[in-house]
Amino acid sequence: MPVNELRRMAANMDQHIQQLAAQGINDPHVIIDRMVGYLPDLHQIWIGTSNDQLIALCDVFPGFYRYALAMEDASQAERESPSRPYDDMVEFSEIHKQLAAQ
Repeated sequence: MPVNELRRMAANMDQHIQQLAAQGINDPHVIIDRMVGYLPDLHQIWIGTSNDQLIALCDVFPGFYRYALAMEDASQAERESPSRPYDDMVEFSEIHKQLAAQ
């Protein structure tokens, strides 16, 4: 992916974070909820940049950095969670198989 496209995505995230901050929204959980639509772009940046490029984007776009850090922290907390409310849920593919068999 072209660097200009990655910069555009980071800039959009940065702008949205700035808007949320202007509204007094600073709680990481609320930020994540409000920014969920940016997850595909964040993933593209994560896999499409070198470490140096990622650092540069974080330096230029502090809101992007804040969002990426909040997502990283949430991901780490999820991995370390001893139990998750969805662990015992049936996978969608299993539900689909059961419905198809009826």
